[in-house]
Amino acid sequence: MSNNLPALLLVDAMVGATAYTPALHESGGVAPSLQAMDHVRRAQVDVYCSHDSLAISAIREARRALHAAAAAAAGVADALVALDEASWFIRHHEFLRAEDALETALDLMRAMSDRTPRVS
Repeated sequence: MSNNLPALLLVDAMVGATAYTPALHESGGVAPSLQAMDHVRRAQVDVYCSHDSLAISAIREARRALHAAAAAAAGVADALVALDEASWFIRHHEFLRAEDALETALDLMRAMSDRTPRVS
């Protein structure tokens, strides 16, 4: 009997790395909070798939997008706190609490994007 575990791990890693494609609107013209929301959704998928390091990377990208929105939107600080909590929970293998924190961050970002004027 052969052990296919290394091959399966490689396939799993490749699927996780390629599963996310950036949204078309990330190139510009859209509120940074919408970009951050895309990254948080990616983090949620990565948490669900047990890709901890990819989830943390997605959270970092969401934080960067929120920092770009910091001057223009209220509520950024609360969203950053929720993302920090999610990251901490992932590192401590508390995935249900991480999912709750990510959902909280998404709710806060949705509220920010509702207040942000749309670029046409």
